Amino acid sequence: MTGLNPNRFRRHPPGLARTNIRSRQAVFSRRLCAAGTVMLGLLVCAPSGLAVELVLSQTSAATRVEIRGLTSDQLQSLRAAQLTTEQWSKSFSVYVGALSNSAATIDDQPAILGEYAIEKAAIVFQPRFPLRPGLQYRAVFDPARLPASATILAAAVERTFSLPEPPPAPPTFVAHVYPSRGTLPENQLKFYIHFSAPMSRGGSYQYIQLIEESGEEVEFPFLELGEELWDDTGTRFTLFFDPGRIKRGLKPREEVGPSLEEGKSYTLRIRRAWLDAAGKPLTKDFEKKFSVAAPDDVQPDVKRWRLTAPPAATR
Repeated sequence: MTGLNPNRFRRHPPGLARTNIRSRQAVFSRRLCAAGTVMLGLLVCAPSGLAVELVLSQTSAATRVEIRGLTSDQLQSLRAAQLTTEQWSKSFSVYVGALSNSAATIDDQPAILGEYAIEKAAIVFQPRFPLRPGLQYRAVFDPARLPASATILAAAVERTFSLPEPPPAPPTFVAHVYPSRGTLPENQLKFYIHFSAPMSRGGSYQYIQLIEESGEEVEFPFLELGEELWDDTGTRFTLFFDPGRIKRGLKPREEVGPSLEEGKSYTLRIRRAWLDAAGKPLTKDFEKKFSVAAPDDVQPDVKRWRLTAPPAATR
């Protein structure tokens, strides 16, 4: 590495997270694996001439840290040593953040839990839990701390790194409200509210209003459940009208009246302040306007059902 122009690597290469290494001889590099894995490498030349490489490997499934540059014989000797997780962690570990002031040595700072493996050309550390974008990590590989049965003559490598923040997701919005008809019966039981992305849970009813044509809000028209009714994806919310205000003869209906009254028009309003699963508000308020017809008291008769197949090549 003699004759290297220091200005060549003065600027941080585009697209890479900021890194740091304590070795005096370091080169930023970027490699693409044949399997499509993006590898951000830091190359260190050991005194023995052995090239030891600590890389951050990012795939669609997970992020892991690898040690590359060891010979096949050295990797085979490490396999034969059958090191335990505790033995591996003494020489090859990943930490959150820099060495804290309260930790005098590496041994005083807890490392991230994970699994170790020796693959065809690398020692691999797979974190037990996914690494978080934006959080700083520090990876350390010190061959001198390996057991005597697995000696490797190479310089220690240390690198700090952080995963890039993912691109912002498109804003969440109300995609559909069912039933979608503009006229509903007075005894309408429920709405299905569909969102374009997963939503936060808890306190959902405060963001839903039923507004009369006069502009006055209907008080407590819906059944507010402590255990909200979401589908598994968090994108569909089931909203029930208060059944006590639907069926005639029940006390809630007799005292405060029905939630919906025949002949009137209403607006179902979903407020923008409702947060999605990422903590972001909806793009805008959503409104569904509808009128109310007489109660639908006719029992469904399956004999009168008609099924119509959609035309070919339609959705």
